[in-house]
Amino acid sequence: MRQVMGRAQAALLEEDFDEAIRLLERGQKELKAPAITELLTSAREQAQASRRRREDLVARAQELLKAGDATKAVALLDSAPKSFFKNDAFQRVYAACREGLDRSSFIRTAVEQMEKCLAGEDVAQAEAVLQHALQSYPDDATLVATQKRLREEQTRLRQFQWNKLLDEVKVHMGRMQYKQAVDLLTSTPWEAAEIPELAAEAKALLEEARKREQEATKKRPAFRPPAAPAAAKRAAVEPALAIPTAKGTPVALWAGIGVVVLALAGFGAWKFLLSGGGEPGFVQLTAAPWAEVVSVRTAGGETLKITGQTPLYVSLPPGDYTIELKNGEATGTVQVTVQSGQTQAVNYAFPQVKVDALVDELVTSY
Repeated sequence: MRQVMGRAQAALLEEDFDEAIRLLERGQKELKAPAITELLTSAREQAQASRRRREDLVARAQELLKAGDATKAVALLDSAPKSFFKNDAFQRVYAACREGLDRSSFIRTAVEQMEKCLAGEDVAQAEAVLQHALQSYPDDATLVATQKRLREEQTRLRQFQWNKLLDEVKVHMGRMQYKQAVDLLTSTPWEAAEIPELAAEAKALLEEARKREQEATKKRPAFRPPAAPAAAKRAAVEPALAIPTAKGTPVALWAGIGVVVLALAGFGAWKFLLSGGGEPGFVQLTAAPWAEVVSVRTAGGETLKITGQTPLYVSLPPGDYTIELKNGEATGTVQVTVQSGQTQAVNYAFPQVKVDALVDELVTSY
């Protein structure tokens, strides 16, 4: 009897009520001892209380899981006595809570990674992370809300990028670089932005840029440098070509909105041609808003007597030059490399010039 009682009491201490009841029921049949009967009655009462406690624990865990707090649900069940884990119903609820915890951890990690990508404006990576999470849990409310947030951020960044392109177009137009503006406008799929007002603005700018390009082409004089004289004839024509001096008056070509001056770099340019140095090059100089040419210096420090007001078209021997400009009290310099037979377009904007304001003024004037 002592052996049966001892084993049964040990099982009760471990809350293994099923084992304790089994031992006591068998001992009661064999020994018919009142102490065994009394302990069996107590074991059955403890078993019923444990069952009620287990059912209450399971119900609370299910409520937490339904509320989306799988972490607390798992923590609650983990605190249960070992004997509870032998119960099939308890095992099923525990498995569901563990699955919910894994799901919430997965979703939380995915959302954190996506937010980190968005903070770095890596929208493509953020979308890839979200799509991977949606493949596992397509109906999760948190992921659906995050998807909406991603779309809003995509729209915001796309609009920012398109606005930057439009600003670049306006700068090109302010610098009278109409071809570059047209190329940028026509090479960008504005409809892909899915922002109608941006597409409309791009269309209007394209029409304006093309119009100004056509007008500028009509007003620009077509100049073709003469072919270099044959070597055999250079000696014969040298006296005639040597007539111009530093005091010679440059040719003024008046065309529409400005004066375009074609200047030769004095006697040094003629000497260069006659010595067989090759065909001269040309510099097309513009400035914003305008500028006077103060001096033109060669790489060797020689100052050429070339002056005028922009826009200016200058013929120079091949080489490197520094052109000094002046607009009121403001001054500036530009560096240019002249190549034989080629035209180099140079534009200088004085620091005080606000490009956006200049663009608005040009648009208004047209």
